[in-house]
Amino acid sequence: MGNLPSVADVVATMPPAEIDRAIRALTVRQRALLLDGDLPSVWAVTEDLERCFAALSTRAGDSRGR
Repeated sequence: MGNLPSVADVVATMPPAEIDRAIRALTVRQRALLLDGDLPSVWAVTEDLERCFAALSTRAGDSRGR
């Protein structure tokens, strides 16, 4: 199998509007998993949410000249 990009690499290339949509979708998924009591999956979704927030945060810092 070839080298696949990481989730962080993929998120880093996404436009901000797409990241916003991903955050909304992941939040809905996370809530459903919480209601089902599927904590291992909740943690996996949380990690993806953190990657999305990190990408947006990094871009906000870049746009401020940091």
